[in-house]
Amino acid sequence: MKINGIVVLYNPDESVVNNISSYAYLLEKLFVIDNSESNNYQIIKEIKKNNITEYIGLGENKGIAYAFNLAAKKSIAEGVNWLLTMDQDSSFNDNLFKKFIEDFENVDKNNLAIFAAFHGIYRYDYEVKKGIIEANRVISSGNLVNLDAYSVVGGFDYKLFIDFVDHDYCFKSRKFGYKILVDYNVTLNHKLGNIININFLGKKILVMNHSPLRKYYMTRNRLEIVRRYLLIFPKESVKILYMLFYETFFMLFVERKRATKIKMIIMGFYDFFRRSFGKNEKFKEFSSNGINC
Repeated sequence: MKINGIVVLYNPDESVVNNISSYAYLLEKLFVIDNSESNNYQIIKEIKKNNITEYIGLGENKGIAYAFNLAAKKSIAEGVNWLLTMDQDSSFNDNLFKKFIEDFENVDKNNLAIFAAFHGIYRYDYEVKKGIIEANRVISSGNLVNLDAYSVVGGFDYKLFIDFVDHDYCFKSRKFGYKILVDYNVTLNHKLGNIININFLGKKILVMNHSPLRKYYMTRNRLEIVRRYLLIFPKESVKILYMLFYETFFMLFVERKRATKIKMIIMGFYDFFRRSFGKNEKFKEFSSNGINC
C-alpha cells in the first residue's frame, strides 16, 4: 500500500526539519508545499536533502485547502491510495509513526475516510479512551486520508482558506457514509495556538490565544460550518457555535490584543452574512504575523 505525505509550510523555523524526519522515512513521497511569502532558503535546503521530498513553493499564502488538494491530486495521478496530512509544527516521538502505520494496516478500511493520530493537546481525553475508536471530527494534522473517498466527497473547500477546512471535510465524509477512526495508541505532538492554562471555578481551562487573523477566519468559517450542517448534524453544529461564544468569553479576560481580536471577530460575522469567503486581502497587515497561531 502506497502512502504519500504533505506538510504545509508558512514562515517555518528550523524545528520543521526534525518534525519532518519523524514521519518521512515510511512515505513513498512527501510534498512540501510552501505558502510563505518570504524565502526560507536554508530550511528548504535541509528539507530537500531527503530524497523523497517534492518541494513546491507557491510564493504566496493560498491556504491549507489549496495545498491539501494539490498534494491529493498529484498523489491520485501517481496511483497512491492514502495521503498523510501534517502541519509544520507536528511530529511523532521515537518510532510512534511506525506504530501508527502498523495500527493502520490492521484496521478495517471499508468505508474509512480518515485514520488519525491522537492529538496530545487533548491529554484529558487520553485518560478515558484507549485503542482505536470512531470519531465525529478530527483536526487535519496527523491524518491518513483515503484518496478514493476524497474523490467521492469532493476534496477540501478552497472557500474556507484555513480554519475549519478539516471539520468541513469530516462532515462531508460522514454525509457520504464514510467513517473516521482515531488511534489513541499513538500521540501526535502538535502546537495549537499559544495556549494559556487557567483555573476557572476550580476547573482547568485551555485558552488557545490565537492571533487576530485566526480569530477572523475561525469566526467566519465556524458560522459557515453551522449553516451547512445544522440540519444534518444538529448536535455537533450547536456545539461548534457554542465554542465560538465560549472561546470569545475567555478571550475577553485572558488574551492579549483583545480590542483587535474583537474587531476581527465582528468582521468574521460581517463577511459570513455577506457571503464573502476565501482569502481576505483586506488583512494583509496580519498575514506575516501569526496566521499559524
